[in-house]
Amino acid sequence: MTENERIQFSVRGVPIPKGSKKAFVIKGDNPKAIVVDANPKTKPWQTLIKHVAAQYAPEDGPWEGPIAMTVTIYLPIPKNIPKQRLGYPITRPDALKLCRAVEDSLSEIIYKDDAQVVNLQVLKRYGPVGVKVRVWQITKYAEISNCV
Repeated sequence: MTENERIQFSVRGVPIPKGSKKAFVIKGDNPKAIVVDANPKTKPWQTLIKHVAAQYAPEDGPWEGPIAMTVTIYLPIPKNIPKQRLGYPITRPDALKLCRAVEDSLSEIIYKDDAQVVNLQVLKRYGPVGVKVRVWQITKYAEISNCV
């Protein structure tokens, strides 16, 4: 990997938010807590992201160290908004939940763990549905102010 190498790719499809976790306890002789994702539709979306990301994975394995990332989320244009008045998608789902699905999908493929992401820019726009991902390693502390 060369210094400041950037990985960039797009995934086509309607972005699905990664919801909060739900927890419940299975009672009985051996009670145990079970934690599941609140949105069951997230898994196929994340599988698609992982499949595309794997084609761009670093040759030496997932990156270690601090990571910067820009995620642009494109949502479908609502039919009830005239194109000349098209603004920003300020309705649900929120940008961070949409981004969380992307961030989690790249763990163990592009970087070891999503906790490594120290600089994150998330953009939510209308357009051809999908996400555009740009990710790179921060090799010097001074780079963090110039990441985006």
